[in-house]
Amino acid sequence: MSSLPNQTKFNLFKGMWFYHKDASCEIHIYMSVLGKQTVYFNRKVVSSAFSLKMKTQHDFNDGIEQYSVISEPSNKAMTAFETTIRKNKVILKSFSTHYNFDWKRILSLFVAIFGVNVFVEYFNLPDWTRWAGGVLVILVVIIYFSKTLMTIKELENPITYDDIA
Repeated sequence: MSSLPNQTKFNLFKGMWFYHKDASCEIHIYMSVLGKQTVYFNRKVVSSAFSLKMKTQHDFNDGIEQYSVISEPSNKAMTAFETTIRKNKVILKSFSTHYNFDWKRILSLFVAIFGVNVFVEYFNLPDWTRWAGGVLVILVVIIYFSKTLMTIKELENPITYDDIA
């Protein structure tokens, strides 16, 4: 990949990017919605895998230091995940991600589908228009809320690697 993002971000269609940079390294982690996971160390691919497992781990080193990236669910409902970057078993950074469940989104979806059904019934349109309208409403809602579907929090480790070494 030629241009790696310099920030942590989420996109419903493109997946999640986690980003960490300190004095000694730059780490990018990419996780697609279909299970593709790629770890970049100083802009070079060091680990890549396709996994739909609940817990994944990518281990790599730079010749001197040992790094690992661990991603796992942080609750039993699997609506929140924790991704941790470690350097020689010391946490460099953690990313906490969780789904934003909002009743307003669900309610707006049902109101819009109800509106499509009322429109179809009022004008006595064929049944296929009801299904087409419903699918269109769902697509619009997904696209509209895709940016706010997931929240990512970056958690810095207050103990630096230099404090331990």
